[in-house]
Amino acid sequence: MDFDTEIVLGGEGFIGKYLAGELRSQGAHVLVYDLKNGYDLRLSPPPLNHRNSYVWFLAWDVGGAQYLMNEQNQINILRNNLLLCQTVFPWIAEHDLPSTFVGTQMAGYPNAYGITKLVGEYWAKLTPRCIVSRFWNVYGLEDSSERSHVVTDLVRSGLDGHVSCLTSGSERRQFLYVKDCVDGLLHQRKIGQGIADISSGVWTPIRQVVETIAREIRTPAQFGDECGYESIVEPTMPLAGWSPRYSLIDGIRDMLKEIDK
Repeated sequence: MDFDTEIVLGGEGFIGKYLAGELRSQGAHVLVYDLKNGYDLRLSPPPLNHRNSYVWFLAWDVGGAQYLMNEQNQINILRNNLLLCQTVFPWIAEHDLPSTFVGTQMAGYPNAYGITKLVGEYWAKLTPRCIVSRFWNVYGLEDSSERSHVVTDLVRSGLDGHVSCLTSGSERRQFLYVKDCVDGLLHQRKIGQGIADISSGVWTPIRQVVETIAREIRTPAQFGDECGYESIVEPTMPLAGWSPRYSLIDGIRDMLKEIDK
């Protein structure tokens, strides 16, 4: 089905930017609402000028591990994300808008991010015409900050002289390149699968990621002594008829090409 408008909530964020860009490249009319471009979705839903619209609910208080695991951030993450749910889901339901809510394999993890994502996924299931895309550790090029994700931080540190990992690197993740993430989102909408676990399916130690980046950049790798956290949740509802196109090394190489542009 073609839509008059693609509404990307959180479209200035990491995944949202790639999704909005891909939709525009396909000729879609895209509207982006994000705190970064001055629209606070915690306070009010966006205007709706086209009934034949699709909503992508990506707006969320989120970041990498150093942000999400920081105890000082928990109350704000909890408050912000619950406010987003209270504003956006009733608006979607009121206007009977088809939509996708972006979940995570960390839904239910005992911190503010995990708890609010679990709330969001459950609310989405109660919202007519809303599907849930659940991701495992999406990575790609983004600005380095307290909120950036581990692969970005490792690549940026490598470009500064050495790939620096604060932990021993034994902790494992399933990584998904952001372009595969967007491809999965669009495929799920196309086939109408109600909930899908979208991931590479491969558990990779952070140490392997560090060593791969170090080889590609031709710079030393450094590791700390502490053990990083793990959240080993296996995908149980794979996205039908879909598989990622990018291996970890392909994704890292593509990131480096983007940096060189």
